[in-house]
Amino acid sequence: MKRFSLFVLLFAFCLRPSAFAQGTAGPSGACCSNYGAFIATFNIPFVQWGATGLTLTYTGGTIYQAGSASSITGSTLSLTNSKGTCTLAGIQAGSCNLVYFASGTALASTVTYATASASGNRILYFCATSGGNITGCTSATQDLYVPAVAAAGSGTVTNVATTSPITGGPITTTGTIACATCAIGPGSSTANHLATFSGTDGLTLADGGAVPTGTTVTVASGATALNTAAIASAACDTVVSPTATGTATTDAVMVSFNADPTGVTGYIPSTSGMLTIMVYPTSGHVNFKVCNNTGASITPGAITLNWRVVR
Repeated sequence: MKRFSLFVLLFAFCLRPSAFAQGTAGPSGACCSNYGAFIATFNIPFVQWGATGLTLTYTGGTIYQAGSASSITGSTLSLTNSKGTCTLAGIQAGSCNLVYFASGTALASTVTYATASASGNRILYFCATSGGNITGCTSATQDLYVPAVAAAGSGTVTNVATTSPITGGPITTTGTIACATCAIGPGSSTANHLATFSGTDGLTLADGGAVPTGTTVTVASGATALNTAAIASAACDTVVSPTATGTATTDAVMVSFNADPTGVTGYIPSTSGMLTIMVYPTSGHVNFKVCNNTGASITPGAITLNWRVVR
C-alpha cells in the first residue's frame, strides 16, 4: 500500500444514515477532508447518490493522478449487489465494489481487484451494497493499485564478472571476454567419432573420424573384496555383485587379483584342488561367485579382485 502524494487525487466523503434509503437522492459535494484546500484548487469531481438503489452518479471535472490531470465526463455507474466487505482483504478478495479511473473520460466499476489495480489506475471509492441498495461509499485516501510486472525479456547488463580461466572482466560498459587455455571445437561433430588435436597449439580440436573397428571402451571398473565365510564341498558361496553402472550382459569383464593369491587359504596350489571364481556380467553389475570343487569345506582367506568392464 503506497500513499497518494499531494498531487494525487484525494477524496473524502461523509454520508448520513438517512441518505441511503431506496429511491431517495443522497447528498452531493465533497466534505470532511483534511485536504479541502487541495480539493477546491484541483476541482476534483464530486460523487452524488443516485435515486435507484444501485446506481451511482458523478459529475464531470478533472482528476489528478500522480500529478497528471485527467478530464472526466459526468455519468452513472451500476454497482453489484451484496458486496459489503470493504476492508483491504475484502477488496482483494472481490467482496466490494471498486470505482476507479483507468483511461478515456469515464469512471469504471468492478469487483475484481486485479482488474482495477492495473498499472496507471487509481481506485477512487469503495462502495458497499446490500438488498438492492448502495449502503455506503468511502473515498480512497490511499493508492491501492499494484504496478504491472513486466514480462521477461531483454535488458541491460551493467556488470559482467569473470573467473579463471575466463578473462576480460569485470565489464561495466563494453569489453571482450577470452579464454587462452580453452579448447576450440571444430564447429560440428558426428556421434561416436573421436576428437583429435589439430596443429600444435594443444587447444584446437578436430573431428578424428569414427572409432576404429576393434577398439574397446571401458564401461566401468572397481575393486571388490570376496566373502570369507566357509564354503562346503561341491557348493558355491553367495554371489558378490558390485554396481557397474552401464554394464550390459553383452559386455566382457576383465578380472585380476590385487596381490599374489597363492599364499591365501583356498587359493594355495594343492593336489586336492582349490577354490574357483566364477565371473559374469548382469545389467548394471559385475558378479563374482566362489565355488568349492574340493572334497572338504574351505574357509577362504581375504581376497580382493580388480575388475574392468569393456565393450
